[in-house]
Amino acid sequence: MGFISLFLIAVVLSMDAFSVCLCIGMSKNINTRQVLKVSLFFSFFQGLMPIIGYMLAINFSTKISHIDNIIIFFLLSFIGVKMLFESFKEKENKKYYSLPLLKILYLSLSVSIDALAIGISFAFMNIKIIPAIILIAQTTFLMSIIGILSGSFLGKILKNKGETLAGIILIIIGIKALFE
Repeated sequence: MGFISLFLIAVVLSMDAFSVCLCIGMSKNINTRQVLKVSLFFSFFQGLMPIIGYMLAINFSTKISHIDNIIIFFLLSFIGVKMLFESFKEKENKKYYSLPLLKILYLSLSVSIDALAIGISFAFMNIKIIPAIILIAQTTFLMSIIGILSGSFLGKILKNKGETLAGIILIIIGIKALFE
């Protein structure tokens, strides 16, 4: 997988974090320390989950290598379709006036679940996991900061379009993997 495809996956994975950060950014009481704390937590878990998925799948990749493209297709397409459906659901814009550590932890875990499946896909594609997770974590960190800082403006414009685009990109990458 080339850098552009890997970068697109990193951007797609960070879209959930970006969307949540848009909501956080709409808060009146967000300060620089909270921006950095949320961004660090989100990027840490976005980097951790692919490692966990990768380690789980690496033991099975030699046993099912003859169908790895089909597995990649289904994993990425499943996540993409899930994101598409979620993008059409009516969502409340919640305001976070305080950001306790437990809430940040919960949000970090919830936006990084998809990264676990990506890590499984990476094992089947023989991707070097360390550079991939560094790129994913860095991208998530930046997207989280951008999301928080521009939340009030972009939240009104984007709404669910970011998640829709993310779902479509994952499905396209999954289809591409099916034919490789």
